[in-house]
Amino acid sequence: MYINRLLASYILKASRSFPVVLLTGPRQSGKTTLLRKIARPDMGFVSLDDLVVRELAISDPKLFFQRFKPPLFIDEIQYAPNLLTYIKLLVDERTTRLKPANGLFWLSGSQNFTLMDNVSESLAGRVAIMNLLGFSLYEYARDSASDKLKPFFMNKTKRITRVLNMPELFKVILRGSMPKPVIDRRIDIEQYYSSYLQTYLERDIRSQVGVRSSRTFEAFLRLLAARSAQLLNMASLASEIGTALNTVKSWISLLEKTYQIYILKPYHSNLNKREIKTPKVYFLDTGLLCYLTYWRDYHSVCVGPMAGPLFENWVISELIKSYWHRGKEAPFYFYRTRDGLEIDLFCVTGEGIIASEIKLSAMAKVKSFKALETAKVGKLNIIEQWIFSLAQDIMPLDAKTTVFPASSIY
Repeated sequence: MYINRLLASYILKASRSFPVVLLTGPRQSGKTTLLRKIARPDMGFVSLDDLVVRELAISDPKLFFQRFKPPLFIDEIQYAPNLLTYIKLLVDERTTRLKPANGLFWLSGSQNFTLMDNVSESLAGRVAIMNLLGFSLYEYARDSASDKLKPFFMNKTKRITRVLNMPELFKVILRGSMPKPVIDRRIDIEQYYSSYLQTYLERDIRSQVGVRSSRTFEAFLRLLAARSAQLLNMASLASEIGTALNTVKSWISLLEKTYQIYILKPYHSNLNKREIKTPKVYFLDTGLLCYLTYWRDYHSVCVGPMAGPLFENWVISELIKSYWHRGKEAPFYFYRTRDGLEIDLFCVTGEGIIASEIKLSAMAKVKSFKALETAKVGKLNIIEQWIFSLAQDIMPLDAKTTVFPASSIY
């Protein structure tokens, strides 16, 4: 069974404008399946998971490209980053000879430790970079009539065909977004994420940075998961697991670069201060988040202490997908006043800021944006206020404030 991905058309569009397209994302998010599905018939395919092919790519890149000629899809490119320099030469050679160079190479990779640095250095101006996460709810539950609608933040008049109630929504949250458990309901979720975690630890973390104790790292992951949708206090994490602060910082960076977590920075008019202020942390797949925090069934999670953070985490991850899966960056921040009042999400657009609150409730009120009352709203240029909740339909509360069902995000 193949489920169409929103990113497919944007990859094809980018391939008509760039010589190289790079698709990154977490393991098992469907990158290889997507690219092989939409590749044109004459595009070759080679995977660097094959140890023999990988050795050839590393030891003799010239011979590699004599054997595997463009147009070519190279899977798991991070295993042979030295190929990027030769790809640049091949692209430039085509361009010099006035031959069509666009769509010459498709690359995919799961690890992002040094890959992006190598890509930026070798293929600057020649590559379109896109990110693929697990399925969004819209991707695997959409109806064909809404396929051509604009991204959520560009069209708030979307026709809603079906809204999930609370039990249905938490079943989605618990199962997560990875293609295998989403498509095959026979897969045991706990077993799947246990295996995913061990694979991730062994292949991505240990092999790259040499994590000495898998138990310590797993304890760190579980403590981090318990802090999802909260301010990220790295010093507190380091103290609890008994390791150095710099170690925690490096692990956070690794999790972010391998698309396991998303670091949401605080909004500030001063760009430098956005980088140094305390951020919040979210997991990009709620199935893994639930596994790490020991939530196993939707009955208990609906009434448990993590219900609110899990709901907020899921909404944030869906909104990120609504941008990334259309080849766009997510211009997201959260807002916090000096008094500690918060707005869950700022979406910074060319016209101004859309302030959003996330409420695990079927009822929503304008006073949800109390934090803005103490802020200099004029300087912030708030153009709209949105509330994502368990409401069953889109409801305007006043001229600026609108309530949206969380399951209507697309």
